[in-house]
Amino acid sequence: MKAFRTILISMVAAAGLWLGAAAMPAYAAIPGGGSCWTSQQIQSAIAQGQIQSWAKIRKLAGISDELYETSPVRVCLKGGIPYFIVNLSSPKGENVQIVLNAIDGGR
Repeated sequence: MKAFRTILISMVAAAGLWLGAAAMPAYAAIPGGGSCWTSQQIQSAIAQGQIQSWAKIRKLAGISDELYETSPVRVCLKGGIPYFIVNLSSPKGENVQIVLNAIDGGR
């Protein structure tokens, strides 16, 4: 009975850790570290000319119109430089994460 209780407690603990990790926002794991901006900060930076809009960056980078966003478009700082980070999917179901400089569209 003691072994069963130990296994049960271990399973509950593991499930709690797994659920906690699953509930963590995707932006918590930023490629290269850094912090992400809120939607308001992104809009303000675009309005002030500090970064370009996602639509302009997408066009500068030559990203096909066939690819569509499967995650929110985020702006995160990497080394003090703002980058757009977004997951894209093709009509064939291929997925890729794109990280582009929010100023000039470079990688």
